[in-house]
Amino acid sequence: MSGQQVGQVISEIRPNCFRREYTGLDGNQVNSDCSSVCPSTKGEWSQAAESGNHPHDGRKPNRLIGAIGNNGSTNCGKEEIIFSFPHMGHYSALVKGVFDSEKTPHFRVVLPPVTTKRTIQIGSQLAEAEMCLPYKITLGNLVESIESNKANRVSMFDSCGDCRLKIYNILHQKTLERNKYPASFFPLRFRRIVKDLKAINPEWKTLQIFRIVFKTARAIWDFDKKEFERYASQKNDGRPKIGFTGEIYTILDERANMDIFKKFRSHGAWVHNAVTLSQFVFKRILGKKYLRNLTRLKRKDLDYHLIEECENESYHYFPRHEIGGHARESIIFALYFAKKKYDLIVHLYPFPCMPEVTVAKFLDHLSQDYRIPLIHLMFDANFGEANLDTRIEASVNMINLRKKFLAAREKDKEITIAHAFLQSGEYPMKQGCYLGIDVGSVSTKAAIINEKLEVINTVYLETKSDPISAMRECIVELKKKVGGSGISIEGVGTTGSGRKLAGILLGADTVTDEITCQTLGCLLSEPKTRTIIEIGGQDSKYIEVDEMGIPVFFNMNNICSAGTGSFFSGTSRRLGIPVEQFGKIATCCSDEVLIAGRCGVFAESDLISKQQAGISKNALIKGLCMSMPRNFLANVAKGRDCIEPIVFSGGVASNEGVVMGFERALKRKVKVMPHNKVSGCIGAAMVAMAKIAREKSTSSFFGFKVADFDYQQKLFRCNDCPNNCEVSVVTKDGKSVKAVFGSRCGKWESLINKEIPPEVAQSGEWHPMLAR
Repeated sequence: MSGQQVGQVISEIRPNCFRREYTGLDGNQVNSDCSSVCPSTKGEWSQAAESGNHPHDGRKPNRLIGAIGNNGSTNCGKEEIIFSFPHMGHYSALVKGVFDSEKTPHFRVVLPPVTTKRTIQIGSQLAEAEMCLPYKITLGNLVESIESNKANRVSMFDSCGDCRLKIYNILHQKTLERNKYPASFFPLRFRRIVKDLKAINPEWKTLQIFRIVFKTARAIWDFDKKEFERYASQKNDGRPKIGFTGEIYTILDERANMDIFKKFRSHGAWVHNAVTLSQFVFKRILGKKYLRNLTRLKRKDLDYHLIEECENESYHYFPRHEIGGHARESIIFALYFAKKKYDLIVHLYPFPCMPEVTVAKFLDHLSQDYRIPLIHLMFDANFGEANLDTRIEASVNMINLRKKFLAAREKDKEITIAHAFLQSGEYPMKQGCYLGIDVGSVSTKAAIINEKLEVINTVYLETKSDPISAMRECIVELKKKVGGSGISIEGVGTTGSGRKLAGILLGADTVTDEITCQTLGCLLSEPKTRTIIEIGGQDSKYIEVDEMGIPVFFNMNNICSAGTGSFFSGTSRRLGIPVEQFGKIATCCSDEVLIAGRCGVFAESDLISKQQAGISKNALIKGLCMSMPRNFLANVAKGRDCIEPIVFSGGVASNEGVVMGFERALKRKVKVMPHNKVSGCIGAAMVAMAKIAREKSTSSFFGFKVADFDYQQKLFRCNDCPNNCEVSVVTKDGKSVKAVFGSRCGKWESLINKEIPPEVAQSGEWHPMLAR
């Protein structure tokens, strides 16, 4: 491209040249929570969604029936080119706007339907399980665009650098061809952009293509510029300040990260995303030569002198080698956030992105050096949204807990973090008792403490896959124990995986994540704790505390349950030995066998093969007790240095064999926390106590009579949009709706506290019209 051509193209581009497109984006923005889509695709997709005719039946992909020529011909008989490409957040609509501005006959650009669970399922069916989430989403986008929008030409960008993204176009093309999808695939490579775009649409002239390239770059910059200005204009008003870094697609596509920015903001956090598409386009693709031709491109949200300093310092953590992806940028921006005194760094990446997996350990070193909390979030097609919600809530709560403790420590250097949380010096605790309930997937627990933080009574029951019945039974047991003692409940807090359900049905004063509650419960008992290990029935947690008692790192297990109590329960049934005896057997047995502990399936297979080889049950049990700590330290603690004092909580802490396994693996003393089974309940009760005292309010707890309420749960699938949400409705006495869960768009929540129509109560059929 000559200098004269560049000048001609640049002269046609103004900073506000895409004002109309931006307005269009805001007005017709693809809604990630419902079935509204781009106007150009709305008709076909709505019809496909309403008819329910989807060529994937959950077993294998089928090709689209019918010829494109019948649907894609113009009046003059020439076939219409319907071109599509995958989503990448809101940038896709910008690129479509650029293509639409360079209209040619017989050519139309369509965007894929909004990315939903169905999209990811399609991509997962057509891909290997080990492929990363961006691969599956983009492949699902192309398939849905072919099926729903009748796209006959699709494309995938071939990125630069050492990243697998550059060969996704090859794999996508092969997959579409092998499954006989009726569309031609065209890779887009920047070094051959003119040739590649002309192959897609032969009617484009060379100058038009140059305009498309520069207009796209300008549109992306203008879009990001608004975000830069918003970040720069926001004041530090005391909210938790969180910086994001990591792999670009996971950060920029709200479906790939489960809308994590919105979730953090809903919890009151101020978020800053330093990774943007414009930075990638100008630095990695266009290069400095083109960057100079586009004026006023300085980001207002970054201190460029500090960024340069961080780039130089990044080589201290990460050697002078490139491993692809955004590994170097992840280190640079993490350093930037640390030097700017952010409260938390969030590192996002898809499973199994090797550049980000590799750099994660360097980020841990950086976090420890700068004493800034850091969490890693790795997304794949099976990552649970509930797990993410817990981590987000815990992150914000940990930051607030840290700030509260530092403020209290300025007045009292000897104060513990548990008492700092209660702020007992600022306002008196209301006399009476406080109830904490932990509704987990395997067990439901409760604890009552008084204003002196003494444990009065506890209850431990199995959930048995029925949290409502378990919670009711828990209240009945508590009523039996304290009903005649004159104890008054002044506040109630809930925690655990079923905390929201329990909070609504009990009329709880607080609903708090289990990580925060476990931390408070353990630090109340052992104020000098540095490491908390918690293993329950279905999940496990690792929490790291600094020398002042401030939580600085935490992690949870993602998918595998090999390192949890439920795996022991399954093994107990197989061996015919009560799980309560495992600990004693393990500590008394002199024999030991190595059991694979990385995965529950492999562990069970290894157990069976060794059992068939004649290994004794006692040796197998000891091997299992020894394998659990290895699994936990590798997959949950992520190889971090567990500093003493180390406390062990959760139901599995009652197994002395596992305690012995941790002490052997760590070569350090591990202390089992008093009331280890209900440590989370103690923390939940403390949260309720602090709220009642701070607000000088009375409890909203319904009382022990809640055990007599008839709560019923109805589960159904909402087919009102492609999300196909599994909605759970909880009713009281079959007359009114008390809680709704699983509705992504939130429309079913409009039924809460409303009477159920008699015909619905009789038939049990919930129609989308009820929520409108």
